[in-house]
Amino acid sequence: MKLTYMQRLEAALKYKNGEGTYERIAKEYGIKLSSLQEMVSKYESLGKDGLKDTSKYMNYSDELKRRAVEDYLSGGTSLLEICMKYKIRSKTALRDWIKWYNGHSRSNRTKGQKQMTKGRKTTQEERAEIVAFCIEHGKNYVLTSETYKVSYQQIYAWVRKYEINGIDGLADNRGRTEPKAEMTSEEKLRAENKILETKVKELEMENAFLKKIEGTERGRSLTGTRNESSYEAIKQLHEAASFAICKLCKIARVNRAAYYEWLKHKNKRSRSVNEQVVEWIKELYEEQNGILGYRQMTITINRKHRTDFNPKRIYRLMRLLGLKSVCRRKHRKYTRTTPEVTAENILNRKFYANKPNEKWLTDVTEFKYNDGAEIKKLYLSAILDLYDRRIVAFKISANNNNRLVFSLNSHAPASRNGMRAAGVNTVSARGKNIKRGNPITRILCPQTLSKASLNIKPCKWQ
Repeated sequence: MKLTYMQRLEAALKYKNGEGTYERIAKEYGIKLSSLQEMVSKYESLGKDGLKDTSKYMNYSDELKRRAVEDYLSGGTSLLEICMKYKIRSKTALRDWIKWYNGHSRSNRTKGQKQMTKGRKTTQEERAEIVAFCIEHGKNYVLTSETYKVSYQQIYAWVRKYEINGIDGLADNRGRTEPKAEMTSEEKLRAENKILETKVKELEMENAFLKKIEGTERGRSLTGTRNESSYEAIKQLHEAASFAICKLCKIARVNRAAYYEWLKHKNKRSRSVNEQVVEWIKELYEEQNGILGYRQMTITINRKHRTDFNPKRIYRLMRLLGLKSVCRRKHRKYTRTTPEVTAENILNRKFYANKPNEKWLTDVTEFKYNDGAEIKKLYLSAILDLYDRRIVAFKISANNNNRLVFSLNSHAPASRNGMRAAGVNTVSARGKNIKRGNPITRILCPQTLSKASLNIKPCKWQ
């Protein structure tokens, strides 16, 4: 919605007189918050005239443009603040100057007319030198145009031709039926070497950047800013070796505008606060022998230093430092295994027998009884014949140990109902006294037992 001059003035005065916030006044007039902020800044810097519609082109000196752009890129100020400081009517104009300053475009408007550097005649050797300079400076066509006094379009075309056809693509073949060599082989070699030196410098720049960020974890920082390690490397390489920022940003795969935004807010308060919190975390972690997790760490820090940090912040910082709470692990007293792993399942759930003394079952059962106020236990170990479900032998003891099971040896009969117990299979449920490797497999009925199928799952009827 476009406002009239009176409406713009009224909105700016409402904010200046404290009749409402930016959000409330912007909603009342149906405009964006940024538009209202720009109106207020124009009123503060230019007065009422700053809010008037004008078709007159504003002319700013090159010195003012340069100072405004450099002031913005130095960090600490916003576009709106720069416009107020230098009495610039529009943020769009300031953005155009910044683009021109960084070499991606140029300010073509002066007094409503376009300015363009005219092309001129050049030799193949000179074109090779211009291409090398342009590539070395990150394909900054504006800077190259101003340095060699040739047109932007010419430089752009020469760089494209070189990338497609090499040094021969820079020869001027216009108006010729048969191309003639403009450069000798020696001159071509010199020009080619110059361009190759530029490419080697690019590779050196890339290697320097990779070495700079080697060993650092990309994407993590105390401030929570993404790619901060890349931004730090770009800043250091630009200051130390004067590498082009646009080329370094391209190598790092980051946006150049994002780098300048980081540079402007580099020393913000959250970084210093996080550095202090990191010191507290390290101190408490060592003091408590690493048993504090991020939840208890948050509670301890907030209570000790009278702060109100969010657990997510402490979690992020502890993760950045690689700190975790030390958890005590439970020691397993036994190893879980299947019955088939412990012993061969010979019975295989065939709970029947065709004759006596063919299959015996054995197990230990616990009984509790009261002896006055005291509760005591008795343990019954018995052998059952699957043929008629009768007890072949049993033993009762107050202790559940190997002696209880071994004593069945003397009670198990050698023959029953006139049939000798030869080749009988004895099967037991798993227990601490009856397991694979226990001497019971050798002691129990040594004269009669040929096999022992131990450690199977017990049945309901057992």
